[in-house]
Amino acid sequence: MKLKDLAEKAARLPDLDFDWPGPEQYHSNVFLSETNDLPSLRVYVEKLKDRIADQSRAIMRLKKGYEALREIILETEIEDL
Repeated sequence: MKLKDLAEKAARLPDLDFDWPGPEQYHSNVFLSETNDLPSLRVYVEKLKDRIADQSRAIMRLKKGYEALREIILETEIEDL
C-alpha cells in the first residue's frame, strides 16, 4: 500500500467530538446547587441522561474508528516512504 492510499483511508475515519465537561461530571457542590426541589432534580437527571447517551454514542464511534484504523495498520505494507 502506498503512503498516499494509507492517508486517504485514515482521512475517512470518523471524527470524534467529545465534550467532557457537563452535568455527568458529578460534584456534590454542583449537584446540591442545581437540585433544590423535585422539578430541578428531574431537569438535572434529564441532562445527565442525555449527556451519558451522547457519550455512549461517541465511545461507539471511537471504537469503530479504532477498529478501522487497526485493520488498516494490519493490512498495510508501505511501499513509498
